[in-house]
Amino acid sequence: MNRITAFVGSARKRHTYDAVHQFLDSLHSPSDMEQEIVVLSDYKLEICRGCLLCFNRGEESCPFEDDRIGL
Repeated sequence: MNRITAFVGSARKRHTYDAVHQFLDSLHSPSDMEQEIVVLSDYKLEICRGCLLCFNRGEESCPFEDDRIGL
């Protein structure tokens, strides 16, 4: 199954969200195409500090306990 994921970075679900939703609805895709809109403001995401722990020890060693793993 094919999947289209659109990421919306706007803090509010208004005009940008509506435009993305309208765009996805306008796609003439086969019935096996799954569509998803991910609104980043719905998740707790920390800003990377560049400590490089994820590079040196693996992503699971990141000191942040945010929602990035669930994405």
